[in-house]
Amino acid sequence: MRINNNISALNANRNLGKVNTRIQRTMEKLSSGLRIARAADDSAGLAISEKLRGNIKGAGASARAAQDAISVAQVGEAALEEATSLLTRAKELKVQYTGTSDATAQTAIKEEMSQIAQEVTNVIKNTKFNGKNVFDNNTDLTYIADIESGAGGTLSAVALVAVDANGNITGEGTNSTVANQGLANIYRNSTGDNVATGEEMVTAHTAGANNVNIDKALDEVVTARSTFGSYQSRLESVVRSSNSMEENYQAAESRVRDADMATEMVKFTKDSIIQQAAQSMLTQANQLPQSIIGLLQN
Repeated sequence: MRINNNISALNANRNLGKVNTRIQRTMEKLSSGLRIARAADDSAGLAISEKLRGNIKGAGASARAAQDAISVAQVGEAALEEATSLLTRAKELKVQYTGTSDATAQTAIKEEMSQIAQEVTNVIKNTKFNGKNVFDNNTDLTYIADIESGAGGTLSAVALVAVDANGNITGEGTNSTVANQGLANIYRNSTGDNVATGEEMVTAHTAGANNVNIDKALDEVVTARSTFGSYQSRLESVVRSSNSMEENYQAAESRVRDADMATEMVKFTKDSIIQQAAQSMLTQANQLPQSIIGLLQN
């Protein structure tokens, strides 16, 4: 029997230290809900988890960007719906004008046609999203095409007009389907003070003249509405895909990083019992040298 080194006590103390460390780590996981509370818990898992977290944020940003683009398309389509109604009314009035010789009626029709031209111009000129004309050559619809790299995708502008920095119409849009016949002969120049007159709206269009071809204007508006509709369908698909990817990334990140609370509780219970046993054994080991006193007394 030795008194200088109590090996039993040292062993019990070492085991107690180990189990205390395990309990501390388990309590961190139980209190945080994370299996990887620090890099030391699983360095490789932490790297994977952090990358997945970036992808989760990217997928959310992708959905939001696509929703913003959908909003642009919805604003444009709604404005063109009204333009369609106006031009349909103009077509009706043009037929009435041709079918009557009553001067008073013709004057009234031309006045209404003038107001229609003014309002169509107002719709095209002042339909904006976030301060930018929806029908301008430069109003492309953007979204995130690649979540991991953040690379953007672009849907070409539904360009019915060219607009300057002050919001004034400066000319026809690059995507106009009928050059200088339809809408361009209604809205015309940048300041809007040369909008088609009622006379020009009711007079049959001829090449090189300012008279408005209402059928061509309607064709342009309907084509633009169809384009906005197709853009909305595509962007809604992007939103659904982004939301699905965000959900799957979140599930993957959870499997890597989150703690299984039942498993951790089993570990905690086991280590708590071992801790109590180690403490008891350390107490017993510390009492062993006391037996030497009995030998010395005898």
